[in-house]
Amino acid sequence: MKYRKKILSLMVLLGLFFGTYFVYQFYKTFFWDNTKFEEKVAFVHIYEDDSFDDLLNKLSPLLISTNDFTAAAASGQVASSTAAHRRAARSTTS
Repeated sequence: MKYRKKILSLMVLLGLFFGTYFVYQFYKTFFWDNTKFEEKVAFVHIYEDDSFDDLLNKLSPLLISTNDFTAAAASGQVASSTAAHRRAARSTTS
């Protein structure tokens, strides 16, 4: 009975640790600022035949973390489009 209580306590602590880490990573990926440009707006030209790697190469000078951007894009947070666009990347900092 004594060991069961210790094991249960350890499992709860590990669950809290991994849960907290998951929430931290999720918040960092989707809600922290991920831009490093000084102006309020930076324009990026996206052409019809550009692949995701081409887009990532164009955006990498403007992003703090390309890994976070890729994770957000993979989850559907970044809208995909087949048409060519001139997108305005807006900074959330003033």
